[in-house]
Amino acid sequence: MAQKLPPEDFRSSRVVLDPDDFAVGDLEADPSPSDLVDEDTWDHLTTLPTDVSIRTSNEHGRHLRAQNDLTVAFSKPVIAILDEPDEPILWAMRDVSDELYAATFDFLHGFYRQSVSSLRSSLELMLDGCARAARGLPGGGRASGQFSFKRSADVIRAAPMVQVIDDKLDAACGRRLFGRSGHPAGEGWIGDLYGRLSDYAHARPGRTLGDTWCSNGPIYVGAAVQDVHILFAETVCAACVLASVGRPALTFGAKIDLAFASTEVTPTKIASFALSEVCGCRFV
Repeated sequence: MAQKLPPEDFRSSRVVLDPDDFAVGDLEADPSPSDLVDEDTWDHLTTLPTDVSIRTSNEHGRHLRAQNDLTVAFSKPVIAILDEPDEPILWAMRDVSDELYAATFDFLHGFYRQSVSSLRSSLELMLDGCARAARGLPGGGRASGQFSFKRSADVIRAAPMVQVIDDKLDAACGRRLFGRSGHPAGEGWIGDLYGRLSDYAHARPGRTLGDTWCSNGPIYVGAAVQDVHILFAETVCAACVLASVGRPALTFGAKIDLAFASTEVTPTKIASFALSEVCGCRFV
């Protein structure tokens, strides 16, 4: 039978913001509810996800803190968008920050496939921002950077900086960010990661919610938590690399090294080397 958490557990109560807590808020009190949800509907929508969130935060507090710290560290450079409102990499990073927040929120509540879908969106956003930077397009416009993993001569890979980076990665790791010249751009680390994220995003066999839960849900699955956490760390690593490719002067600050280390994820050789070579950051 469902039961309430003890009142001394800080997770047992909800808080709401005051109107003046928002950047565009005012001092007027919020109006009374105009269409309050009924209790049965509220319970049906929240009881199972709440149960998963408690179980996840009981057993994976370090993972949750690491993902939150990594999101905050990745987001720090975005403040520069106030002075450079058209900068395409900053636009992409702003949206990626929201996707990473959503990914951890879904991860906490047991929606593992949706969490990875947000990670896939993060990679797509950074690729588009990088392509915009390469084409000299501003951020936030309707025109796309038009990156494609299928092309053999994509605008990002054609950039001299990327060719130099890929040659170094190939020599050190036997892998590249993108495919070799004449091959589809997706034949590289970034494309491989995108493919693994797409397995979840497209609910391919073995990656549906039902397959993950072996039940209806949401329910807590420890193995899925581990898998998604590893994908989270690798996706943020790739996002940092792409951000630095599109904006070479970008710096993340020392806290991102600590955040990567706190994930306790052992990175692949190319992820670690690319992060160090391109961003000047360390995974562990």
